[in-house]
Amino acid sequence: MKRFLLVSALFLLSLPALHAQSLVNTTWVFHYPDDDLFRYFHFTADTLYWSNDNITYTEHSLIAFAGSAMTISDLLGADMGCPVAQVGNYDFEIANDTLGFDLISDPCMARGEVMDEGYGVQAPSGIGQSFGAAGITVFPNPSDNGIFHLRIPASSAVYNSVWLVSMDGRVIAQQKLPGSVPVDQDVVLEAPAAGTYLLTLSGADRTRTAKLVVRTP
Repeated sequence: MKRFLLVSALFLLSLPALHAQSLVNTTWVFHYPDDDLFRYFHFTADTLYWSNDNITYTEHSLIAFAGSAMTISDLLGADMGCPVAQVGNYDFEIANDTLGFDLISDPCMARGEVMDEGYGVQAPSGIGQSFGAAGITVFPNPSDNGIFHLRIPASSAVYNSVWLVSMDGRVIAQQKLPGSVPVDQDVVLEAPAAGTYLLTLSGADRTRTAKLVVRTP
């Protein structure tokens, strides 16, 4: 009987740990309450990184976790503009791939408004792939659904079409581009099979190629 009670007590004590949530090594698309995109957030064990495009991330804040509690202090020169000495305290909760923060205390009102009133949606993992040209990128990479977003800045040369080719040389998909810059366009691989593909941009007198990966969700 004593052994049964001991095992039961240990099981009950373990329940919170079984349901513990963690932000470490996760990426979120953070929105204002009106659904406008604010930033991309990436959390490590001690640092919050911010990005405007889910490609280039910069260190923004030092963070520390204790269960579902988080403390945060911005680094010098961070976008939020909070003094380094001002430390915010929050609780967080993840439900259905949505991240929310509850404000406990924060002397920086701008940060408190963003964290407490905004919400995060789990972002696809992976980073963007650069073409080695002037800011041309395609992301996310890897992709879980065969949909990639191509971004060609106004400073780039003009490309007329984009091709997706398998590693054995088969043309899997082809799409026309506007024939002008800038370009923000999805490149869609229908019924994608997991694997590695080559995405090639074709212009009047130039081509650019990058390697992309599709993985099974």
